[in-house]
Amino acid sequence: DHLPVIGPDPRLPGLWHACGHEGAGIGLSAGTGHLLAQALTGADPTLDLAPFAPERWEHAA
Repeated sequence: DHLPVIGPDPRLPGLWHACGHEGAGIGLSAGTGHLLAQALTGADPTLDLAPFAPERWEHAA
């Protein structure tokens, strides 16, 4: 789906993903880090992380 994976892994509590930026990781790293910092500290991220959730493929097929 060409979207990165950003968010907590539902299978392993405490593991968070921030990967799959398809070559744009350098440019998107500051924004991704900001979103993760917000989510990890309990703040509402400035961007909805649902489209980037690691479990989004579980319901495909």
